[in-house]
Amino acid sequence: MSATLSGVHRAVFRVVGSPALMRDHGQPLWERQFDTGRVRITDLGPGEQRHEYHDWLAHHPLLCRITFSCVAPMFRAMGVREPSVHLERCCADGGSYCSALVRWRA
Repeated sequence: MSATLSGVHRAVFRVVGSPALMRDHGQPLWERQFDTGRVRITDLGPGEQRHEYHDWLAHHPLLCRITFSCVAPMFRAMGVREPSVHLERCCADGGSYCSALVRWRA
């Protein structure tokens, strides 16, 4: 992850990246990695978002955790302070979608 988010990518993320950008462009970013599924990112308040993955046909619990674990490094690359990701649900546990609460120092 650090190799991907270094150099030019890091510079671009620092200039144009933000949690709002992630919210507004989450689906196109998702589609660069996966061929099924929908992303829903909701602002819950200052320094807090909920990220949800729906209709992900290739879902596997490990891949789900890995995918959510990429969020904090991306936020750090954008210059967001102290991002953290807290898994809330996984469709492997019987739910219809996966979600995580993302928090940072606003």
